[in-house]
Order: sequence, then structure tokens, then C-alpha cells
Amino acid sequence: MTKLEELSHVAELAQRLGPDSYLGPWLADCLPMLRDWMAGDFIPDGPLKMHSQAAMARNNAIGEASEILEQARKDDFDRRELSRKQAAAILANAQKEADRIRETAWSALRQATKALEA
Repeated sequence: MTKLEELSHVAELAQRLGPDSYLGPWLADCLPMLRDWMAGDFIPDGPLKMHSQAAMARNNAIGEASEILEQARKDDFDRRELSRKQAAAILANAQKEADRIRETAWSALRQATKALEA
């Protein structure tokens, strides 16, 4: 059987199965790829190997995505922790400054009271 005859049989099968079947549209979609492969004498991997490779690629992608997500969560946690520490330092400085201003005001008030009493 020639390559052209093989492709003709696949095309005929796709047509016989029709667009409402499970495999008809899939076979029809494969025809251009099969033509290219056969024209270049390329024998493709079998469906099970292709499925296995696709599953491995998917699992690798999921693993990489999980690692990226975990690193992003860690980075987010680290940034939040740094922000909390910075906010606490700013608050502590603000409280010290408020205490200093309050003490200066009370001191000025005491001095003014003494001056008035004298």
C-alpha cells in the first residue's frame, strides 16, 4: 500500500465516521500532520508514547508552577514581615517623638506656671 493510499483510507474513515463521532473530527484534524510526516518519511511516536510525553510535560509544568507559587508565597510573607517590622519601628519612633513633645509641653507648662506664681 502506498502512502497516498494510506492517507486516503484515513480520510475515508474520518468521513465515514462523520463530524458527530468521537474519532471522525480527530482523524480529520490529524490528516495535514500525517501528510507532512509521511512526505518527510517521518514515523511518529505512537499515541501511548505521545500521551506519556504529554503527561510528563504536564506534570513538569505543574511542578514548576507549584515551585513558583511557593516562592511567591515565601516572598510575599518575607515582604509582609519586613513591612511589619518597618511599621513597628516607625510606630516606636513616632511614640518616642510624641513622648518628647508631650514632655516638652509639660515642661513649658510647668515653667509658665512657675513664672506666673513668682
